[in-house]
Amino acid sequence: MAERKICGMEEFCDTVARLRAPDGCPWDRAQTHETLKAACIEEAAEVICGINILAETGRAECLCEELGDLLLQVVMHAQIAEEEGLFTLNDVIRTINDKMIRRHPHVFGCGNSPALQSNSALHAFQDLRAGTGAEQAESLRPENQPEDEDIEDIPKTWKQIKALEKKGREWEKPYLFAAFGEAEQLIDVARKRKQGDDRQIGAAKSRGTESEDE
Repeated sequence: MAERKICGMEEFCDTVARLRAPDGCPWDRAQTHETLKAACIEEAAEVICGINILAETGRAECLCEELGDLLLQVVMHAQIAEEEGLFTLNDVIRTINDKMIRRHPHVFGCGNSPALQSNSALHAFQDLRAGTGAEQAESLRPENQPEDEDIEDIPKTWKQIKALEKKGREWEKPYLFAAFGEAEQLIDVARKRKQGDDRQIGAAKSRGTESEDE
């Protein structure tokens, strides 16, 4: 059996950057954050398809492939943003890593990471936690992993942290609801296109069968 080639994230990023280079692919070079909206929402839906196939058949190939397609969307947006001088993929990864640590003080604590110590939202959360009582605060210490009865409290903690993270950014909310509506429209367009593709494939197969019968 041939040894599988290991492809790392750096190599994949280089591939996307090459596609966006002046002598790269004209289609990829023409893409913008706006033009990639439809692909992003469609790939997310296809990940759900892969999850459903895995659940019902135990086969993971589709999910593996579709996660890759969704990852391409992340890397492509990051590449475009880097070209525009906005942010890089490292910024994207650092942001989500800091968020995961910040939102799990019961695992990581509040003062064990420079990223946490420098975060104003977490300082606010520390103040909030200090006012919840010693017993609840103690349950959030890293060495005290949540027992079964504490697990239900974790989403409540996340909600508190999220509220603090979003403080001063309330103006973003209308954009979110508008995005839900836009996503529904894009999904509908993708559904109709896929249905059209299936009809075309079916018609082609039918023509092929007729040719064989002649």
